[in-house]
Amino acid sequence: MMKFAEVHCLVTGNANKWYWQLLQDHEGGATFDYFSLKKKLLGQLKAAESEYELIGEIMERKQQPMEWVEDYYGEILYLTSRMRRKMPEQELIKIINSKVKPSLETLIFIVKVENIADLKAECKRAEKLPRELIVARSVYITRNEAVEAKPRNIQ
Repeated sequence: MMKFAEVHCLVTGNANKWYWQLLQDHEGGATFDYFSLKKKLLGQLKAAESEYELIGEIMERKQQPMEWVEDYYGEILYLTSRMRRKMPEQELIKIINSKVKPSLETLIFIVKVENIADLKAECKRAEKLPRELIVARSVYITRNEAVEAKPRNIQ
């Protein structure tokens, strides 16, 4: 195996540990050369860049006005599932709380949730509430119109 005598001088911390582990993993392998090292190194850097890009996407992603909370939630979970390191649940809760549409944000703002499942349930409940109010209001208006339309008894 060809050793890269000066590479360890160029890296520190976790990168140094990664480099020595890589050499140990390929010990005795005659095919590990400059091009193999380059490929492994680019793979590591690309993954880190992708991780950064995923965090950016998660932070920028907002629920759209006509988007159901279920769809928004699913997209956020898909993005987080692609990350190498799991995002802390409380951090994810903060992000989702601040990125849901304003009508939901005001309804769930005061609710304290312990986990993502609770947040999802609260968002779905809050999303359903305006629809129920609209239906109740339309039923109330329809009943009032029916009462007003009845002929009055003339005495």
